[in-house]
Amino acid sequence: MGQNDLQHELAVENQVAQLSARVQATAVAGAFGAQVTQPVSLGSQGAPPFAAPDGASLTALSSAANTTGNRPQSSVSFQLLGPSSVQVPVTLNGTSGFTVHFANTYAPLAEVAYDQGSVVFAQPGGTPIFIVPPSITFVSGVLTIFVPWFSNSVAGEAGTGTADASLRLLSTTSLTVPSNGFSFVSGSSLTFQVVSPYAAGWFSYLDASTAFQPYPLTCSGSNNVCNAPYNPFGIAPLGQVTLVIPTSAILQLNILTAVYAIQLA
Repeated sequence: MGQNDLQHELAVENQVAQLSARVQATAVAGAFGAQVTQPVSLGSQGAPPFAAPDGASLTALSSAANTTGNRPQSSVSFQLLGPSSVQVPVTLNGTSGFTVHFANTYAPLAEVAYDQGSVVFAQPGGTPIFIVPPSITFVSGVLTIFVPWFSNSVAGEAGTGTADASLRLLSTTSLTVPSNGFSFVSGSSLTFQVVSPYAAGWFSYLDASTAFQPYPLTCSGSNNVCNAPYNPFGIAPLGQVTLVIPTSAILQLNILTAVYAIQLA
């Protein structure tokens, strides 16, 4: 039964990872109105008549008990110089995410989350790790960011059956800089910010990334959310991770945001 619990975790990791890939691929293709559906297994395999399956619950990301005064979200902000030499502040943001909490009896408690485009695995007493890394890359001066978000709240579901997560693409917004006469304001910076219950995982990932190591990276939040072992019990506090990159280091910026309607069945 312990192996069944671990196999259940692995299956859900794969299912949420597939959903993450399909969500981004649909946005890149600009397939407006397209439906992305992914079953998420809430129950492990039982061993009747001796042991019943262990269940799970699917809920929205934590949105309370935090010092940021905010909800889980990603944001990107910077300033542009337009064709008429006017400075234009730009802020792109969105929030999306859900968590599958495993009610394990024979293995340690755990959870898998879709957190703003990434897929996270977390257990009590450990640091959250990424199954699918955050959708931000910085290669040869090209910074690429994907920000997905949901237009409605994620309704909860629990039990030992299967939750069908269905997402419909409503709209996308893409921006490339420099282009169309727009460029970065000289001496300015780009700020990438994430508010998440898995802030320790975000901070560790960005801090360990060679591409982002030269630039200021900070993390703040209540209950030592940035460095204390993860505690999933109750409502997890939110941490705020902030990365600041001088625009002089960015040869090209590519940002894609996507809005999805989500429904569970």
